[in-house]
Amino acid sequence: MKTDRGMDMSDGLHEGDMQREGRAPDMPAASLSDALLDAMPQRACLVDAGGRVLKANRGWRELAADRRAASEGLQWYRVLDGASASDAVRLWRRHRHGRQPFSFEAGLADAVGTMRLNLVQAVPASPAGRWCIVLSDIHALLLERQALQEDVRRQRSMLDASVDCIKLIDVDGTLHSMNRSGCLALGLAADETRFGVKWLDLLPHEVRARGRAALALSRHGRHARFPGMSHLPGARPQYWDNLLTPLMDADGTTHAVLCVSREVTRQREAEQRLREASETDALTGLLNRRAFNASLKRTVARARADGGQVGLLMIDLDHFKHVNDMQGHAAGDHLLRVLSRRMAKALPASAFVARLGGDEFAIVLPEVRGDEDVELTADAVLAQVRPPVTCAGQDINGGMSIGCALFPRDADDASALMKCADVALNDLKSRQRGGWRMYGRQMQALAERKAAQLALARRLLDADMLRPCYQPVVSLDDGRVVGLEALVRWPGPDGRRTGSAQAITEAFRDYALAIELADVMHARILADTGLDLLPVAVNAAPAGVPA
Repeated sequence: MKTDRGMDMSDGLHEGDMQREGRAPDMPAASLSDALLDAMPQRACLVDAGGRVLKANRGWRELAADRRAASEGLQWYRVLDGASASDAVRLWRRHRHGRQPFSFEAGLADAVGTMRLNLVQAVPASPAGRWCIVLSDIHALLLERQALQEDVRRQRSMLDASVDCIKLIDVDGTLHSMNRSGCLALGLAADETRFGVKWLDLLPHEVRARGRAALALSRHGRHARFPGMSHLPGARPQYWDNLLTPLMDADGTTHAVLCVSREVTRQREAEQRLREASETDALTGLLNRRAFNASLKRTVARARADGGQVGLLMIDLDHFKHVNDMQGHAAGDHLLRVLSRRMAKALPASAFVARLGGDEFAIVLPEVRGDEDVELTADAVLAQVRPPVTCAGQDINGGMSIGCALFPRDADDASALMKCADVALNDLKSRQRGGWRMYGRQMQALAERKAAQLALARRLLDADMLRPCYQPVVSLDDGRVVGLEALVRWPGPDGRRTGSAQAITEAFRDYALAIELADVMHARILADTGLDLLPVAVNAAPAGVPA
């Protein structure tokens, strides 16, 4: 008969069995039974229905001798003592009549008095009424099991001590095990040991697609990483950096996936603060130039892909320098903050406004239908300077000039669009101040002509090529020369004086250049010799007239 532990407890064999085992069929049954008992490495005996030992092998007889107990004729449990003997009697009385096999663990002292754990097994045997009792020394196995359990406990403690969430996932996505931090992060009991749920089902909906893609990579033996988050009821969202590592057999087959999730909430919040600081104007809270340029490029790229239009408004506050000079920078800062809030509230929901620096602002209008939408927004923005703005009891309102351009009609990329809006703004300011102006192609030619004049004036000044050219001022009454007029000239390629002030007209409208031109002409006139002391007239911009 075989027990549930797979041990053959029969006290005899059939003739066919003996022939297959190579034994002589005419061997006496009693001798064969004795031989089988003696061949067993465990201590074993055959007992009758009353528990008395009928036959015992060498190991059992040695045990009985060491313990001064008869090996045959007495109940088998007499080789035990203490609590082990009591357990044996209780179990024997419970199971012997029903002939149900049973087992239990018992402590037996060896020859030197060391207590060793044994497994006692009692199995019904034939003929009817007999039992086979086997004592197996399992002390070494017990020590190995205890050592293994201690290793497992220490490893579990090490995993539970980690602040990282550590999970073992089967290749089919089933959660196999998880440490304490992982349980708490997912809202489970800290000592939870029964899982069996799908790992992806524990993730928020917004990160499941990333988790599914990472798990698929790990199944194929590749490391994967993805950002995640968790949000338990009544708690702030937590953000995680998830690293999935495939666990592979010797043949390279993935049999499980190790997922280590590290909380990066504080790091993410710090990065967010740094990002906002790097993209936000500290004074007004609007986007700064860096963030505006990036946002405009993305907006134009989307419009190009979708076939849409984008409006751009470039804004200058008129006479803002006067506010700073007359009422102080605190008043100027207050004006900038107030107008920033007003402009932001006056815009469509999809639009955004940025402070580019100083008194310069820009507004982007995604998804406009044409000039009309841009013009309506420009009017709404201009209206924000009409309500009074006061600082220290004084009104500090000013005007506002706006240059407008439209993508893709006026430009084919973000940089060119900004240039067109700026050209429209400068064109408006060169003629008047206040209001708005849409970009037109003719403005570009005018802007290029102005830029060329300014560049020429700077080159002439740097090369010290400007010279006065005098022409007499004659009295109509008597024909006398009553003075001279000094004209700005410079040498041409042949060395002769040529050029005209009209070629650098824009330089006289530029405050800094006008002063520099006047200083150069005054110095040249005073340095010229051979002139009579006559009045000399000089054409000059107001900025070049000495105070």
